[in-house]
Amino acid sequence: MSTTSDEDEAVAEDSVVDKDASRSQRGCGRSLNNGRSSCEPSDGCSCPLCYCSYSNSNSLWQHINLEHISRSHFPAVSFLSAHGRRLCSVCGFAYSAHWKICRRSQGSGRARCGGVMVDPSSSSWFSKMALEYEQEGVDAVLLDSAHPEDVPGVSNASISGPSAAQACDFDEPVVEAIRAACNLACPVHLESVLFEALMQEISLLPVKTVGHIPCSVRPAVAEALATEFRNATHHGLWGYARLHMFAKAVLRCPPRGGKKKRVIVKAMLLSRLEQWTSGNLLGLWSEARLDADSRKSIFPKSSSVEQANRKRALAYAREGRYREAMRSLGSLGTVNPNNKKAHEELRQRHPAHAVPGHTDEIPSPLSASLDAVLAALQSSPRGSSPGASQLNSQHLLDAIGTTTPSAKHCLENLTCLINFLLSGRADPRIAPWLCGAPLTALLKKQGGIRPIAVGEVLRRLISRLCCSAVKADLPDTFLPYGQVGVGVPGGVDAAIHALSSCIARYGSDPSLCCLKIDMTNAFNECSRVSFLGRLHKEFPALFGWSSWCYHCESMLSFGSSWIKSCAGVQQGDPLGPLLFSLVVLEFLDELGPLPDFKLKVWYLDDGLFVGSRSSVAGLLDLLISKGPSFGLHVNLKKCEIFWPSGDQEFPAFAPEIQRSVNIYGGIDFLGCPVYGPDSYVCEFVSQRVDRILNWQDRLSALEDPQVELHLLRSCLSLCKLNHIIRTVPGCRIDEVLLRFDRVLHHSLEWSRST
Repeated sequence: MSTTSDEDEAVAEDSVVDKDASRSQRGCGRSLNNGRSSCEPSDGCSCPLCYCSYSNSNSLWQHINLEHISRSHFPAVSFLSAHGRRLCSVCGFAYSAHWKICRRSQGSGRARCGGVMVDPSSSSWFSKMALEYEQEGVDAVLLDSAHPEDVPGVSNASISGPSAAQACDFDEPVVEAIRAACNLACPVHLESVLFEALMQEISLLPVKTVGHIPCSVRPAVAEALATEFRNATHHGLWGYARLHMFAKAVLRCPPRGGKKKRVIVKAMLLSRLEQWTSGNLLGLWSEARLDADSRKSIFPKSSSVEQANRKRALAYAREGRYREAMRSLGSLGTVNPNNKKAHEELRQRHPAHAVPGHTDEIPSPLSASLDAVLAALQSSPRGSSPGASQLNSQHLLDAIGTTTPSAKHCLENLTCLINFLLSGRADPRIAPWLCGAPLTALLKKQGGIRPIAVGEVLRRLISRLCCSAVKADLPDTFLPYGQVGVGVPGGVDAAIHALSSCIARYGSDPSLCCLKIDMTNAFNECSRVSFLGRLHKEFPALFGWSSWCYHCESMLSFGSSWIKSCAGVQQGDPLGPLLFSLVVLEFLDELGPLPDFKLKVWYLDDGLFVGSRSSVAGLLDLLISKGPSFGLHVNLKKCEIFWPSGDQEFPAFAPEIQRSVNIYGGIDFLGCPVYGPDSYVCEFVSQRVDRILNWQDRLSALEDPQVELHLLRSCLSLCKLNHIIRTVPGCRIDEVLLRFDRVLHHSLEWSRST
């Protein structure tokens, strides 16, 4: 048996002490684990030989990042390249070359780093660091392992543009545009191209924002928004580009929820605000793109439309958005944006047309006050969806709803921006994007699609202010023409009662008839020249804003493609019904007086005329011949003609027009029965009640009694029959109403028992 001499034991002990001292000098407190992968020495490293060893590469590189790089001891370029590693341009940590953006978490509840991963062997900033270190008297032999944040005078901005664009997988124009937005300046000859590239990039990125801003973060968000509102007012294209980018870059949802979601949101928002104010727009946008890509894989779509509807309805109901919950529950689904047939149908609904020319004669514009802006924001529908920028009214309310100086500052700057846009003097290149919207194609029960567009919150806010400013003048403008769809409270009920009274009074005259007019794609094809000319005459204070909006082709996004809206009122504009009604007024003035008519009623694009059969036939011919010059095209297949007495064949009218006395011997208008025996009226209302009962049966699919009760009380009770009760005598439908009461009572009992 061999023994060890005292001298040998001393030498071995000294060797261990030397190794421990080496680890102490470099700050590594790991114990030795012989037989596993070692942290290999790197040529030119400033620290001594590291003897730590690990069982796999993940543990090895975690040790290198935490024990070496965090203490400014960087591995050599040759070592990084041999192991396929890149360095982050922000935090400096080494990660796999497959990463283009650094995903390192900056702590519990904080945002990911988001820095650009740079190849140390090809990047130009190593030579710059060498120069800086030589000036500081540092040994240049160690400089190929240095990091830009550790070098005096060298910042992240020193990374070359092409390298950053390649690492972020951005197109070069997008990178240059983000830099222009950061600097609020750009070469004049490149402004339009770069601005369009950036707006397309921002609008198409599928990112969701937080529903509410945490209270502790609201002053900081208010101050940041105040700065962006001021930039958008005074710095033209790039000021608005920053505002359009703000919500997706800063107010994005956290990558996942959980019990600590509120803490995570606060920390992430504060971290992003700090980066935003420091000018790191490219890093924030890189992280936003990374979030968008990761969510596609982390949150797959539901396996069926029913499951998706249920999940969406529950989410809306728990936020108190009952109307959206009911719409989601009965949705048939949406059309895939990649569907070529749907895309072509949407293009046909937005035909190419020449936009009106600009005019320099702008009357005195409307001026909004602080109180008016605040009132308009507070009157916004709860939980209204955001536009392409994902900035919504709740974000603005959270920012300006506090008593802090930053909230007041934010409201003042928002009001200045609104008044600047109301004047019509903003850069016209902004209008296509501020007036644009993302399109969603919903499936109809009868077949086909229904496009839904959600405009920008700033555009909706300004148009809402315009509507409030002229609200008192609307009845005097539209009622003389029989238009009850704008500015007339209870206009639907008034039109129905007027028709019922007319039939009761003149129904026995066989020489009369009633014609219901339907227009094809009226809102998307009406003449902009017509309603802008009439607007200048009737409401000149709104002309500056409306002409600025409608002298452009607004950009509508459907999936990853774009559709230009060149004619008609723009979808997502609260002023749309008013502007369309002005086209109807222009058209009626073109037709001249109609003295031989007993009744003339318009509800937006639905017209109704009662008069002699020859007069009505002549009016229809005028509508067909003169309507297209105003963008109004009569759809004969959906027009209806009827009268209680006389020849029901109506030979003077085209055969495509429907003769609308149905099998029960009655007629309806705007969703209510206006003529017919009691059997027809009861059957009509019974069908409405049956539809309500079918909706009540769908509530059981939610499997949440509390939500079901709220939806039953708010959306499926008496409110669904108020319109019928106001327009149909109760004595004619008492049996149907009693049946509805019994079923509603049973539903409430069932909900209470569960």
